[in-house]
Amino acid sequence: AIECFEEALAINTKVLGEMHPEAFTTLSNIGTVLHSKGNYEEALKKHLEAVRVARIVYPKGHQQLASLLLNLTGTYFATNK
Repeated sequence: AIECFEEALAINTKVLGEMHPEAFTTLSNIGTVLHSKGNYEEALKKHLEAVRVARIVYPKGHQQLASLLLNLTGTYFATNK
């Protein structure tokens, strides 16, 4: 699954740009897969990057930003951070 997400991320980033919601949502999805495999440190990196870009693109309080923050929070919770 991770390989498919990484290929999709490469395509989305190339075609749409890293600031496009499809690109950083895919990045967060990669973080979710890494989380499910127990690779929390790499998952945190992906979620943090997705949230960083989303905060630039979306206004404060946007639902999609909230969703990405919840993904990040789940990984923080799993790592006790």
